[in-house]
Amino acid sequence: MRYITKNLIIIILLASLLSPVNLSALASQHYVVLSWTGNAGPYVVWKLTPSDKKPIWRVLSKTKKQTFTDMNVLSGNTYEYFVSNNIGNSEVVTAVIPDN
Repeated sequence: MRYITKNLIIIILLASLLSPVNLSALASQHYVVLSWTGNAGPYVVWKLTPSDKKPIWRVLSKTKKQTFTDMNVLSGNTYEYFVSNNIGNSEVVTAVIPDN
C-alpha cells in the first residue's frame, strides 16, 4: 500500500509541476494576450464563447509557446480561457473586453 501511495504522490507532484499554471489574461479593445508557465508543451488554448444558447468551449490554438494572442474579440464581451497539455489543465481566467 505504501508503494501505491508514494507513486500517487509522485504523479500528483509531477502533474502540478508540468501542467500549465499562472494563466493570465491582458484584455484590450481588440485582443486578449494570454500567458502562462509550464514545462511540458505543446499546449492547447481553449475559449468559452458567449452564445444565445449553451456556451461552448472551443479550441483556439495548439502552440509550443507559453503565450497566445486572441484577436477574435468584440468590445463589451466577456470571455473565459484555459490552457491544457497532456498532463493537465490550467485554471480558468476571465477577460472583459472594454467598450469602445
